[in-house]
Amino acid sequence: MPYIHYSGIGCNDSQKHTIDEFLNIMTHAPGHYYEMKSLGFYMEYKNYDLPADFDKFTLEEWLDYTGAVYYEGEPVSVGRNGVSATANKT
Repeated sequence: MPYIHYSGIGCNDSQKHTIDEFLNIMTHAPGHYYEMKSLGFYMEYKNYDLPADFDKFTLEEWLDYTGAVYYEGEPVSVGRNGVSATANKT
């Protein structure tokens, strides 16, 4: 079963999410964008106008933007850093 390893803002304790769970977390990205901006962080991605263009992101772009990793198979093990390993990373 495919899953996404995401350990950023809004992740669950296991840091493993279905595609729908991950995309649901990303619906809160505009709020997090403004929070980070208020802390002095300037975030940009490609030629997008953030956060207005978050709704144009594809799954692949969300993965790239957040640093999340998509896996095709079941997790094999969990290392000390919480990262799951599998033979089918894409």
